Amino acid sequence: MIKGFYTTAFITLTGCTTIGPEFQPIKAELPEKWQLKENANVGINESWWKGFNDPVLDQLINISHQENLSLRESLLRIVEARAILGVTKANNLPRTKFNGSASSTKQSEHASPQPLDNEELFSLGLDSSWEIDFWGKLFRQRESATASYHSLIANHGDMFVTVTAEVASTYISIITLEQRIKLLMENIKLQERSLQIAEVWFNNGGRTELDLRQAQALVHETRSQLPGLEQDLYKKQSALAVLLGTHRSKVLDMLNPGSSVPQYQLPVSLNLPIDLLRRRPDIRASEYLAKMRNADIGVAKADYYPSFSLTGNLGLSVTTGISTLAGGISGSSGGDLFSTEAKQYTGGFGFSWDIFNFGRIENNVLASDARLQQAIESYKMTVISAVKETEDAMFSLQKAEQQEKALTQSASAYTRASTLSIQQYKDGATDYQSVLDSLRQLVNVKQSQVQAKGQIALNVVSLYKAVGGGWFFDKPIELPQKTIDQMAKRTDWGEKLNNSIHGSTTDSDRAN
Repeated sequence: MIKGFYTTAFITLTGCTTIGPEFQPIKAELPEKWQLKENANVGINESWWKGFNDPVLDQLINISHQENLSLRESLLRIVEARAILGVTKANNLPRTKFNGSASSTKQSEHASPQPLDNEELFSLGLDSSWEIDFWGKLFRQRESATASYHSLIANHGDMFVTVTAEVASTYISIITLEQRIKLLMENIKLQERSLQIAEVWFNNGGRTELDLRQAQALVHETRSQLPGLEQDLYKKQSALAVLLGTHRSKVLDMLNPGSSVPQYQLPVSLNLPIDLLRRRPDIRASEYLAKMRNADIGVAKADYYPSFSLTGNLGLSVTTGISTLAGGISGSSGGDLFSTEAKQYTGGFGFSWDIFNFGRIENNVLASDARLQQAIESYKMTVISAVKETEDAMFSLQKAEQQEKALTQSASAYTRASTLSIQQYKDGATDYQSVLDSLRQLVNVKQSQVQAKGQIALNVVSLYKAVGGGWFFDKPIELPQKTIDQMAKRTDWGEKLNNSIHGSTTDSDRAN
């Protein structure tokens, strides 16, 4: 009988197959080339931000990579997924439990048909069960969990790119705002000097009160711009603090007030093939999500078919005291739990088939297929969006450079014009309207000039973010040591928290 049991199990195992479709690479249409004729030179640079040659920016980005809480949370999701992946791998192996029991029973002396003395039962054993992956359901579950794991690694990469770009953008915005405030203060001083001239003319009877009031209005008008800029600066400093996982007061100590707007010191161009956009982490994450949904179809389809399992028990059992024997004869029994006579074992083969499910399985399969198609369309949308973001950043960078060049020339001209108009007004050769116009235009054009310089830097950041700069899928990523220590105090993780997480996929990854 035992021989026949194992023969049946062998035939069942060798007949295993895998239900469900194999994943097919998604075809997403890409342009043959970049649309801009003047391609710049943006390579895949792991530390692209160092091209700004700004030690403060380098320090801030390094801190964010260690302390940003969103990054740390996404990394912990990977740790969770790796543990879940370990569970799915273990599901393909037999489950064995060691169990034991001891019980004592004393019945009433008035029991019918006759009273029993104390009865004691002792047992030890191993119970084992194994679900045979006949249709590949467990394989598909493992395949789905593997894809989910790698999707989370790619999501972490997307978060890494986003946080890096946000730190750089926020820092550039802070410096730009500081420069705008500085320029505004300088213009206020210039306007105050023209106001003093107007006051002298008015007090001496050389000009009407209109000139004086216009000069005063201009100073107050310019001063009114300060609170808004200072409010924006405060908020940007607070935003940077959040990105660094700390508070604004600590961020202020890291900044260097008075710094000029960072300008990229390396050539900025786009010399990579357009197809390399597929390496963007969000695109990779979207592809792995589709792989996961594809595997889920196989899991759902496997429910159409019966499931098979092997069960077994090996143990020791002994009863002592008065017990009822076969044929209703009562007598004394007892023995040694570890004797040969106490051995017992069972073995079995079973199956389960959900044949009356009222469309549940069919609709689960249809829902799984719909989720796969959603993932496919989402992947295509992510690719198209990546092309748009990259070309938008390229075009914006070019136009910001042109704008800054024109504004620099305009600022130079207005600076000279305001100097001349103040001098001529002082000499009585012109009225205050020319002074008013030149000073107001000088304020506006200098503000715009600084903003344009900042926008050039921001567009460089946007361009590198659009091509996924700073992230590589096979780059090891690790939890901060303080997080490892905190988790190790609660749970015995062994070496699993110290192992680097690699995002590369190999054939063995896909097979296990």
